[in-house]
Amino acid sequence: AYLARKWSGIETPGYGAAKTESLTVSEGASLSVLGLPVETAELSGGGTIDGDVKVVADGVLNVTGASGGSVGTLVVSGTADFSEAGAVVLDAASSVLEPGKYLLLSAGRLVQPAEWTVTGGRSTCNYSVSVIDDALYLTVSRPGMVILAR
Repeated sequence: AYLARKWSGIETPGYGAAKTESLTVSEGASLSVLGLPVETAELSGGGTIDGDVKVVADGVLNVTGASGGSVGTLVVSGTADFSEAGAVVLDAASSVLEPGKYLLLSAGRLVQPAEWTVTGGRSTCNYSVSVIDDALYLTVSRPGMVILAR
Protein backbone atom coordinates (compact mmCIF):
# COMPACT_ATOMS: atom_id res chain seq x y z
CA ALA A 1 0.00 0.00 0.00
CA TYR A 2 2.82 2.40 0.90
CA LEU A 3 4.74 1.77 -2.32
CA ALA A 4 1.59 1.98 -4.47
CA ARG A 5 0.91 5.43 -3.04
CA LYS A 6 4.54 6.54 -3.24
CA TRP A 7 5.22 5.42 -6.80
CA SER A 8 1.87 5.81 -8.54
CA GLY A 9 -0.25 7.95 -6.20
CA ILE A 10 -2.85 5.19 -5.72
CA GLU A 11 -4.40 4.97 -2.27
CA THR A 12 -5.24 1.49 -1.06
CA PRO A 13 -8.56 1.35 0.84
CA GLY A 14 -7.98 1.00 4.55
CA TYR A 15 -4.45 2.42 4.42
CA GLY A 16 -5.12 6.14 4.03
CA ALA A 17 -5.94 8.80 6.59
CA ALA A 18 -9.39 8.70 8.17
CA LYS A 19 -11.57 11.46 6.67
CA THR A 20 -14.75 12.99 8.02
CA GLU A 21 -16.84 16.09 7.36
CA SER A 22 -17.28 16.92 11.03
CA LEU A 23 -15.43 15.78 14.15
CA THR A 24 -16.84 16.62 17.57
CA VAL A 25 -15.25 15.33 20.75
CA SER A 26 -17.59 16.05 23.65
CA GLU A 27 -16.28 17.45 26.90
CA GLY A 28 -14.86 14.64 29.01
CA ALA A 29 -14.67 12.28 26.01
CA SER A 30 -11.51 10.95 24.39
CA LEU A 31 -10.72 9.87 20.83
CA SER A 32 -7.65 7.79 19.97
CA VAL A 33 -6.18 8.26 16.50
CA LEU A 34 -3.57 5.73 15.49
CA GLY A 35 -1.19 6.13 12.56
CA LEU A 36 -2.07 8.85 10.06
CA PRO A 37 -3.91 11.98 11.24
CA VAL A 38 -7.69 12.14 10.97
CA GLU A 39 -8.73 14.76 8.38
CA THR A 40 -11.84 16.83 8.95
CA ALA A 41 -13.59 19.91 7.60
CA GLU A 42 -15.07 20.91 10.98
CA LEU A 43 -13.51 20.40 14.39
CA SER A 44 -15.33 21.11 17.66
CA GLY A 45 -15.86 20.02 21.23
CA GLY A 46 -14.08 20.09 24.53
CA GLY A 47 -12.60 16.62 24.83
CA THR A 48 -9.25 15.00 24.13
CA ILE A 49 -7.82 13.68 20.86
CA ASP A 50 -4.97 11.26 21.45
CA GLY A 51 -3.07 11.50 18.16
CA ASP A 52 -2.97 13.89 15.21
CA VAL A 53 -5.73 15.85 13.49
CA LYS A 54 -5.69 17.92 10.28
CA VAL A 55 -8.34 20.49 9.39
CA VAL A 56 -8.55 20.47 5.59
CA ALA A 57 -8.70 23.47 3.24
CA ASP A 58 -11.58 25.83 4.04
CA GLY A 59 -12.19 23.89 7.25
CA VAL A 60 -13.22 25.51 10.54
CA LEU A 61 -12.81 25.24 14.28
CA ASN A 62 -16.30 25.58 15.77
CA VAL A 63 -16.41 27.19 19.20
CA THR A 64 -19.36 26.37 21.41
CA GLY A 65 -20.09 28.60 24.37
CA ALA A 66 -21.03 26.95 27.65
CA SER A 67 -23.15 28.12 30.54
CA GLY A 68 -21.29 30.46 32.83
CA GLY A 69 -19.56 32.21 29.94
CA SER A 70 -16.86 29.66 29.12
CA VAL A 71 -15.84 27.63 26.09
CA GLY A 72 -14.87 23.98 25.66
CA THR A 73 -11.15 23.38 25.29
CA LEU A 74 -9.96 20.70 22.88
CA VAL A 75 -6.75 18.93 23.84
CA VAL A 76 -4.73 17.26 21.07
CA SER A 77 -1.80 15.16 22.29
CA GLY A 78 -0.17 15.13 18.84
CA THR A 79 -0.21 17.63 15.99
CA ALA A 80 -3.18 19.91 15.26
CA ASP A 81 -2.66 21.01 11.65
CA PHE A 82 -4.54 24.14 10.53
CA SER A 83 -2.06 25.00 7.75
CA GLU A 84 -4.80 24.96 5.07
CA ALA A 85 -7.61 26.32 7.26
CA GLY A 86 -7.83 29.19 9.69
CA ALA A 87 -11.46 30.00 10.37
CA VAL A 88 -12.85 30.09 13.90
CA VAL A 89 -16.66 30.11 14.01
CA LEU A 90 -18.45 31.21 17.19
CA ASP A 91 -21.92 29.78 17.86
CA ALA A 92 -24.86 31.72 19.31
CA ALA A 93 -24.03 30.63 22.88
CA SER A 94 -20.61 32.26 22.53
CA SER A 95 -22.30 35.67 22.52
CA VAL A 96 -22.39 35.58 26.34
CA LEU A 97 -18.59 35.55 26.58
CA GLU A 98 -17.28 38.46 28.59
CA PRO A 99 -14.13 40.31 27.54
CA GLY A 100 -11.07 38.19 28.28
CA LYS A 101 -8.84 35.44 26.90
CA TYR A 102 -10.20 31.91 26.39
CA LEU A 103 -8.21 28.74 25.67
CA LEU A 104 -9.76 27.02 22.63
CA LEU A 105 -7.23 24.31 21.80
CA SER A 106 -4.05 22.95 23.30
CA ALA A 107 -1.79 20.71 21.21
CA GLY A 108 1.53 18.93 21.38
CA ARG A 109 2.32 20.82 18.17
CA LEU A 110 0.12 23.43 16.48
CA VAL A 111 0.58 24.17 12.77
CA GLN A 112 -0.87 27.59 11.99
CA PRO A 113 -2.37 29.03 8.82
CA ALA A 114 -1.08 32.25 7.30
CA GLU A 115 -4.01 34.11 8.87
CA TRP A 116 -6.80 33.37 11.37
CA THR A 117 -10.34 34.69 10.85
CA VAL A 118 -13.17 34.81 13.39
CA THR A 119 -16.87 34.86 12.47
CA GLY A 120 -19.98 34.93 14.64
CA GLY A 121 -20.35 36.34 18.12
CA ARG A 122 -21.75 39.72 19.15
CA SER A 123 -21.49 42.73 16.92
CA THR A 124 -20.63 44.82 20.01
CA CYS A 125 -17.36 42.91 20.64
CA ASN A 126 -14.07 42.44 18.83
CA TYR A 127 -12.65 38.92 18.48
CA SER A 128 -9.11 37.84 17.71
CA VAL A 129 -7.14 34.61 17.80
CA SER A 130 -3.58 34.18 19.04
CA VAL A 131 -1.19 31.28 19.47
CA ILE A 132 1.02 30.98 22.53
CA ASP A 133 3.19 27.87 23.03
CA ASP A 134 1.12 25.54 20.78
CA ALA A 135 -2.14 26.71 22.35
CA LEU A 136 -4.89 28.61 20.53
CA TYR A 137 -6.60 31.45 22.40
CA LEU A 138 -9.66 33.56 21.62
CA THR A 139 -9.52 37.15 22.88
CA VAL A 140 -12.81 38.98 23.35
CA SER A 141 -12.68 42.75 23.76
CA ARG A 142 -15.04 45.66 23.58
CA PRO A 143 -14.27 48.41 21.08
CA GLY A 144 -13.07 51.57 22.70
CA MET A 145 -12.00 55.05 21.86
CA VAL A 146 -8.53 56.49 22.18
CA ILE A 147 -8.11 60.24 22.53
CA LEU A 148 -4.63 61.59 22.00
CA ALA A 149 -4.06 65.05 23.46
CA ARG A 150 -1.01 67.10 22.64
